[in-house]
Amino acid sequence: MSGRGWLASADGHRGAVMNLTGRLLLIVARETPARLTYFQHTFGSDTVEVIVDRRVGQRRRRDVLVAKESRRHERRRREVNEELQRVGWTLVRH
Repeated sequence: MSGRGWLASADGHRGAVMNLTGRLLLIVARETPARLTYFQHTFGSDTVEVIVDRRVGQRRRRDVLVAKESRRHERRRREVNEELQRVGWTLVRH
């Protein structure tokens, strides 16, 4: 693999060329099993792992209020839920 590649959006249009350094995780919505198979065949490699979204809800569930949040900022840089619902897949660094 040359280290550069492109991904097609859900509507089939070619996306921007990106530098593929490091591992990438291509997450596909559960509602689109055919897209999962296609992406695994087309993009699955040593640098791109294609998986189905396994999340079922929020990970943090507390009935007790926390006095002070221990993290200074949110670790996630963007929200993937919106992309999964809108487009059916998302790409994140792994």
